[in-house]
Amino acid sequence: MSFEFLSLNGTQAARGFEPSTILEAVHSHKSTIFVTAPLVSLFLWYFIAWQTSPLKKYPGPFLAGWTNWWRVWQVYKSDYAPLIKKLHEKYGPVVRIGPNLLDLDMPELSRVIYSTDGKWYKSDFYKISSSVVDGKIAYHMFSETDNVEHARLKRPVVRHYSVPSVLAMEPLMDMAIGDFLEHLRTRYVQPQKVCEFGDWLGYFAWDFLGLTTFSKKFGYMEKGCDFDGTLGIADQAIDYLGLCGQMPWADHWLDKNPIYPIGPPNLANVTGIAIKNLTARIKGEDKDFHPSRPDFLQYFIESKSSHPDIVNDGTVVGYLLLNLIAGADTTAITMKALFYYCLKDARVWNKLQSEIRSSFGPGETISYAQARALPYVDAVVKEAMRFHPAVSMIMERIVPEGGLTLTDGSVVPGGQMVGMNPYIVGRNKAVFGKDADEFNPDRWLRVDGETEEAFSQRMQLWNQASIQFGGGSRICLGRNLSQMELYKVVPALIANFDIELADKNEVWWTRSRWFYRNKGVVCNLKPRKV
Repeated sequence: MSFEFLSLNGTQAARGFEPSTILEAVHSHKSTIFVTAPLVSLFLWYFIAWQTSPLKKYPGPFLAGWTNWWRVWQVYKSDYAPLIKKLHEKYGPVVRIGPNLLDLDMPELSRVIYSTDGKWYKSDFYKISSSVVDGKIAYHMFSETDNVEHARLKRPVVRHYSVPSVLAMEPLMDMAIGDFLEHLRTRYVQPQKVCEFGDWLGYFAWDFLGLTTFSKKFGYMEKGCDFDGTLGIADQAIDYLGLCGQMPWADHWLDKNPIYPIGPPNLANVTGIAIKNLTARIKGEDKDFHPSRPDFLQYFIESKSSHPDIVNDGTVVGYLLLNLIAGADTTAITMKALFYYCLKDARVWNKLQSEIRSSFGPGETISYAQARALPYVDAVVKEAMRFHPAVSMIMERIVPEGGLTLTDGSVVPGGQMVGMNPYIVGRNKAVFGKDADEFNPDRWLRVDGETEEAFSQRMQLWNQASIQFGGGSRICLGRNLSQMELYKVVPALIANFDIELADKNEVWWTRSRWFYRNKGVVCNLKPRKV
């Protein structure tokens, strides 16, 4: 039996359809609905969220206002900081880079957002760097977002990162630098071989941290390579933080997945070294440690006695791991940038070399106090940290109740997120001048005719805009150690060797995610001539 279907106006619409054909059409229609309905619902959800967002009035890329997938893609491309800088040049000091996130280029607000009042909390971005121990997520001082708990964890050890405490480790620093100089001399200077100088700065940074933390080097300088893969694993772990941190909920499906974790390779070898050294030290079997040369491990063990309610062996391991992961790569990045940009500019390099060599001869042990007293060394270190900060991503904070009043008079409501990027703020032309995009250490020196008061005010403003180590109560504890390392190793290398780029047109490789990683600085090293 056949059926004939007519339209309302009597026109023949279809003829000869069997019932099975009609059922197939109905099922096809239902399938279409099942596919399109969720997509329409998802679109409406995003559209309503975009329309009703209190941040809609702020400029930024269209897709960034809709979804955080935009941020994930920008981080994945590895040119995050330069891209955000272009957006600020296009849109101004306030750029919306997420549905509920603003990137601010307002140095005058740095001490408000990165304050000590306890009202500003870190976002869930930082929780990504936590680890799972016995099935539970364990937070350390970097990943802990609760300010009260962070203060509790910091209390036992904060004094050990003070300048006097770090200065007590200077003999260990001198051992690391002496070893570094000897490796370069025997491997590259005497045989006149081209040196992957940037890589060796990284090996030194890790061994330096090994000595100051355990009184024992990891062995990267001895092996001359990343022999156990730790440096590569640390790189991947930081990249995971930068990527997954754009949508922190994804971490629970990836690295924190209780069924099948899918995350970066873990740092089991570094954890093993930390536990091994802790156990040996407690048992009195650590032959490398001398009480006259304190290290961080000893400081942390002592905190078990001074704060038994807070610190146990597990807490000590957490302190040790944070010390190593946060301290080595960041300083190595700064050292590579410092030498590369100085060597590329003959005027800067000659000025730096002249100042150092007029004060120190080959083989001399250079103290931190002596190095810090050299004006141009000080200027070069500060400029390297400004121009190429190790961290090149927004440091997110949650706006507290009452909101944040921006310099344009607008108010960001509480619960939204804002932050600043050291790379962006460090190149603010209203603060650092029209040449802020150029590497020029001379900017940190007092200019002719400038009064002491004017110079002091300028430095105060510039220091406020220098947020490479964060700020407020969450400022990086290891900043004193990192700066001491820079001020000591730079003069030591220049006082002993003639250093020049092996290729003046060398490709300077950078990758900007959470860290502004760099690679290059291939050099010829020769004995000092003058």
